[in-house]
Formats: sequence, C-alpha cells, structure tokens
Amino acid sequence: MRLTILLSLLYASFAAAQINTFTGESRARDPFSAFPVTGLVTGPSRDDMTQLRVELIDLNSRAVRADSIVSSSGVFSFGNVPNGAYELRVVNLMGGTLHSREIHTNAHQQIQITLTSVRPLNVAPVSLRRLQHQVPKAARKLMEQAEKLFRDGKKFEAYEKLQAAVSIDPEYFEALSNLGALELVANEPAKAITHLSKALEIEPAASLVAANLSAAHLLLDQLPEAEAAARQSIRGNPNFGRSRYLLAVSLLKQDRVTPEAFHQLEQARKDFPAAEDLLRHVRPQLMQQ
Repeated sequence: MRLTILLSLLYASFAAAQINTFTGESRARDPFSAFPVTGLVTGPSRDDMTQLRVELIDLNSRAVRADSIVSSSGVFSFGNVPNGAYELRVVNLMGGTLHSREIHTNAHQQIQITLTSVRPLNVAPVSLRRLQHQVPKAARKLMEQAEKLFRDGKKFEAYEKLQAAVSIDPEYFEALSNLGALELVANEPAKAITHLSKALEIEPAASLVAANLSAAHLLLDQLPEAEAAARQSIRGNPNFGRSRYLLAVSLLKQDRVTPEAFHQLEQARKDFPAAEDLLRHVRPQLMQQ
C-alpha cells in the first residue's frame, strides 16, 4: 500500500499542533472574535517552571488550539484565542498532565494555577543522569534569554541563544529538547534528530522529545527509526495520543496495514484529530484483509 497522503497529513497536523516547547503564540487566530489568555503558574520551585507548558484544547475537536511555554517566573500567555470552550492543561516535557480545567474564552482571561507537584503519577521519574547534572549559570542565562526572545517574536536570535547554551553545556536537557523542537518546526529534521537524540540519551522517558524525534525521522522517511521513537514515547506516556498517531503513520508507511496500526489510530483520535482523517483511508483496506 502506498499512502501518499501520510507525509502531508503528518507535517500539516503535527507541525501545526505539535508540542513546540518554545513558543507562546496562538495556533488558532480569529480576528473577529478572539481574546487574550494570560496566567501564572506557581509550584514547588522556580527551576521547575521552565520545564512546563500550558495547552488550550478544543473541547469539541480535542485539537490543541494554542500552547505556551511557562516562563521561569511562572507566566504564560496566549494571544487572540477564538471565543469558545477549552480544556486548559499544564504539561511537563515528558507529556504528562499536571493540571486540567475547563475555561471559556468570551473575555480576557487571567488564570491562577497552583501546583503541588511537577511530577504526575503516570510519568516516569527523572533520570539519575539528569538529576546529577548541574547546568552552568551561563547556559541557564542563555536559556532564559532565548525564552524572552521567543516571546518578542525574535525566533532566529532565540535559536542562536539555544545553540550557545548547548555549546556551553552539551548535557543541558531543556536546551537540547527545545532546540530540536524548533528545528523540527523549521523543517530541519536532520538537525532536529541530532539534538533530540541527545536529549533522549539524557532522559529516556521524555515522551514529548521521543514524539518529536519520531516526527523528524518520518519527515526523512527513516521509518524503522520513526517507529522505534514512537514506541519509546508511548512507553514514557501511554496516554500521549500524538505518539500513537506517529506510530500508526510509521507502520502504514512501511506497508504494515495491521490491526495494531488501526488500534493506535483509534486511541489517538481522542486527542489528535488527524488520526480520524487517516482512519477513513485505512479502515477499508484493513477490512479487505
């Protein structure tokens, strides 16, 4: 089977709705009826804040409509979120959900979130290698500068700051994972693979990083590698629908129209609408077997 739509479906949906851990821009802008959403996350420690992201998920389609990195001071913001009902979800770099609530964007929202822990029960603990690593102050400062530059829309300058941070500290997990995510969105999958693979060596349970790595391999048609990364992502967080979608795509592009691929799409469509589109193409062929 040759599914020529797979790559375009993957890139259009994944790049548009993927968890890019370093952007505060809304993924859906409606100039006729849209409102800003800002907020503050407080938690056990200041360092924990830079590992978090806030998502807005459409309650009807279950699509991620906007996402924002949480600053070191706990601030997050979205611009021009269309009027509607959303699930607001705080997640960590491994894709684990730390907080969830329903909000309605019919006016400017200012939200206060208090976390008692940054480690959800269903997410593997941080690796010993990462726990024992001390990030140099210079690298941490560059990471903070990159964050501010992104908020100001200066993406290239932020990219340079991330590169500098990794140059100072090649073991800086957050800088590596964000650098790789940015390169993926910029359609530089080969560069993304280098940095995401390194981040996964440091933190093998980072579900989000593994999902991004799977997407990068898919963009280069490196299918066995994409499959392996997607499976690693699912092991880190079985509830991460994006990873199940990526696994299904990697299987189907290897002409493996199997019940497993179908099952992964069924599981993914709850949180990742692109899976529903792909199911419509796969279901008839699976039924003919």
